[in-house]
Amino acid sequence: MFYSSNSGEESSTKSKMEVKKKKAEQIVELKKKSQCNYCHEKGHWERECKEKKGDEKEDNTTVMLQKVESTLSAPDL
Repeated sequence: MFYSSNSGEESSTKSKMEVKKKKAEQIVELKKKSQCNYCHEKGHWERECKEKKGDEKEDNTTVMLQKVESTLSAPDL
């Protein structure tokens, strides 16, 4: 009889892919029901929040401007 050496590996890979797909679907459903801890809107989580990313970008720009301003206004020694 002839047995394929890959058959076990292929079924294992398929089952892993199926598990990942099922988990991804569960996460999508969870996101629909839950709300963001940052903006309190449904459909996404804080780490994906566009509002938070925009605010963080503004904060980083402000910090950089403050550093530049303090460097420019520092007295020469």
